[in-house]
Amino acid sequence: MLLLKNFVSKEFVEQALAVSSKSPDWKLSSEMPNSAIQNMLYDAVEHVPCRLTANVKDYPIVKEFFYEKFDRKNFFAEDIVYFSKYVTGTDCKKHYDPSVYTVIVLLQKADIGGNLMVEEEKIKNIPLNIGDAVIFKGSSHHFITEVLKGTRIALTLWLNDIPDKYKFKLSGP
Repeated sequence: MLLLKNFVSKEFVEQALAVSSKSPDWKLSSEMPNSAIQNMLYDAVEHVPCRLTANVKDYPIVKEFFYEKFDRKNFFAEDIVYFSKYVTGTDCKKHYDPSVYTVIVLLQKADIGGNLMVEEEKIKNIPLNIGDAVIFKGSSHHFITEVLKGTRIALTLWLNDIPDKYKFKLSGP
């Protein structure tokens, strides 16, 4: 697992939140088609309370930034980014992703709760601040603790591969 502090700028966060907040395409988990739920490799049922699934090309700031950071298009498992929103009283059950690597960028931090927990050898609380990112293997079980107060919004990408500079740091010297 690799924690990247200040991975995105304050301007990136503001623009991503502004664009996503205007989207009419946010869906509650109860509105997601069964096929989408079945495609998720969850140990439990789909439990992201509110998700915006967007094509990267529709979000120029996201596309430009991530194509710059992950400079070959074939790094992406799909040209999709996921915005996930958790409000007071919501969480995400333990699951793993259908990707080689998962990147999560925190755009808005809950006042209390809403912590990312990743289980590799043991469960770790990942201390993300706004603009931070974490990269971990998609096969690692992870979950979001219940948001006790406020709203948590994150951006998630699924990748087939990552640049060598991140692989080196991910495995550690």
